[in-house]
Amino acid sequence: MLLFKNREHKNIISEDTELLGNINTKSSVRIDGKFTGSIITKGEVKLSHSSNVSADITDENCHIEATFIVDVNLKEELELSSDAKFKGSIIARKIIYNKGCELTLALPDLIAGNDEETTVRTDS
Repeated sequence: MLLFKNREHKNIISEDTELLGNINTKSSVRIDGKFTGSIITKGEVKLSHSSNVSADITDENCHIEATFIVDVNLKEELELSSDAKFKGSIIARKIIYNKGCELTLALPDLIAGNDEETTVRTDS
């Protein structure tokens, strides 16, 4: 279930590409390869099944299909496919998750009493 309005990704990191650094763009980004760093965009970010990402992401919307260690700060929504395994922190107005995805989130001190992690599975 892909909800993005902009289905054309102007910036693509292909499956055979490995990139370390920062991406700052006004258009959307699709990552099929390996990326470590940060992404700031006014568009959308799609992290595909073939990608390997460890990043901080700041944008409007993000769609995650596989395993990622990321911190996301979104103005709108995060969408997690059924195969998504997310580890990190989420700030978003709306989180859409499909049955089968897994989230491992760091709980802030106010909630957990210390820096603990909790895993949420959506298969039950």
